[in-house]
Amino acid sequence: MAATVFAAVANSIQIVSRLREINKNVENSEFSNALADLGLELAQLKSALATVLDENTRLKAQLAAVEAPKPDLQFKAGAYFKDGSDGPYCSGCYDTSGKLVRLSPVPAKLSHIASHLCPVCKAPYAGTGA
Repeated sequence: MAATVFAAVANSIQIVSRLREINKNVENSEFSNALADLGLELAQLKSALATVLDENTRLKAQLAAVEAPKPDLQFKAGAYFKDGSDGPYCSGCYDTSGKLVRLSPVPAKLSHIASHLCPVCKAPYAGTGA
């Protein structure tokens, strides 16, 4: 549909160009002004249509992301787990951006602070659900 509308606008602009050529022989100032106004309106229409199509594409992508199936997650002790035991996954990353980021175990010498750390947002996880 968008291609059809763009083609119609492009054809209209070509017709305006042909009418300008014809107008050179007619020498009617009122016709010349109307023709100039029409050309300007068609150019604005083409620009507005491009903006609407870009927004439509962006909204379709957002809708697809919302409609994408979400994993079956359980929230335990501050982190997410899939299927009850697969995890832990960072709750901060998932809650804010929808990204499922597996938490990394911390070295033994830091285990008194946390058991896992998010490699993206660096949030510590001290739970025992792993």
